[in-house]
Amino acid sequence: MSFTVYHAAFDNRIQVLRLKGSHEIPELGLKPEMEYHVFLSHIWSSGQDQVAVIKRRTELLLPGSKCFLDIDDLQEIGDLAKYVAASQCVLVFLSKGYFFSPNCLKEVEAALVNNKSLILVHEGDVEKGGALLDSLRADCESKGRISVFDESGEVIPWHRVAVFQLLTLKMIAVRVLHCMPLYASNEQSPKVYIPGEIESETLEFLLPVNMYVSDFNPGAEGMATELVRRYEDRKVKLIQKPPTYLQPNHALRKRRSSEILSRAPGSKRFLTALGSPVRPFASHKDPDASHKDPDGLTHMLLYLNSETFVGVKGQRLLHEVQKARASGIEILLVHENDAACGGCPFERLFQTTPEELVSDGLYNKLAVACHPGPHRPVSLALVAKELGAVPKKSKFAALTSEASSRRSKPSLRRCFSGWLSSRASSGNFRSSTLTLASK
Repeated sequence: MSFTVYHAAFDNRIQVLRLKGSHEIPELGLKPEMEYHVFLSHIWSSGQDQVAVIKRRTELLLPGSKCFLDIDDLQEIGDLAKYVAASQCVLVFLSKGYFFSPNCLKEVEAALVNNKSLILVHEGDVEKGGALLDSLRADCESKGRISVFDESGEVIPWHRVAVFQLLTLKMIAVRVLHCMPLYASNEQSPKVYIPGEIESETLEFLLPVNMYVSDFNPGAEGMATELVRRYEDRKVKLIQKPPTYLQPNHALRKRRSSEILSRAPGSKRFLTALGSPVRPFASHKDPDASHKDPDGLTHMLLYLNSETFVGVKGQRLLHEVQKARASGIEILLVHENDAACGGCPFERLFQTTPEELVSDGLYNKLAVACHPGPHRPVSLALVAKELGAVPKKSKFAALTSEASSRRSKPSLRRCFSGWLSSRASSGNFRSSTLTLASK
């Protein structure tokens, strides 16, 4: 066992793939004729930097693994097919122009000829070398390689944000692991985890959360319901009826109330008309000056998709957001990335969001990205943490923490007893007591 594998096996702080149940690092193996665990196929112009990340992180997640990357391992460009044949499986990084690269097509052809398992990873960010998946399918079909998609299984989305990228890397590592001789005959991939991964945390809410979900925010109710169903915490309450101070006719009612009170006996205006110097009765205050919110709202969900702030509903939502911010209610920003749920690029939101909110700093705080598929639980965990959720401690950990805290903070009685003992031993106890008594 190499030093790297040995060190990773006994240090739980290192992010490595571990088997559920045994908590051991998975055993890697290669067939006698194989030299690499995975061949990384990509086009230099749009995928080289990200594939380098995949190689580095995969070799850390799977200690002892060996990934072929041309910039590091290629000796002769004409031997690409031989390197593919000497790899247990092939990862295809789908980015712009991949199927128009002669070398990429050679690698794909060699993978199909040698019956290699394919792992497809998709770069979807068009601003960073990505392309729409449908466009890549069309490119693939135009080159007569449609079997690449037919035989590869689920396409893994690539992410750059660390918490989402870790799950993507885990999915890649699991697929690589499933191709190893020890696991290849199993129908299901081995069950694994990464210490510290967010989707494996059990979260709890220490304080009540009362979150307003507006009817004028399309999709917000579905998002909030999805969150509540996942965590089933009684401390999270969804409020769908807007409190009075968020309603659009509230200002008019407030003004009318002020006019009525100004004419009431005991008001300043009434007493002034009588020529009386007496102050107004304390009971006639603006009833809204210290309004009481029966629901005690702590947050307002602002679900951002292609329909947010659009049309008449958008104007009503604008009013509610402004009132909520003025009332000190925290706005929880959640950005939908699932096209099936109206997901859109964040740039569109700068076009649809009213300028007064943008200029007032609504988007100064980053929105939580909600991604579809296997990354959805990560998104929901991030939303929960924004609402104050924290990892739940086991009973043993909680008791240990409490005991440690008690040991580190001596009681006042122990401190005072120690002070008395020190005084008595120095012979100054009597004089000190008399001095204290005289004071």
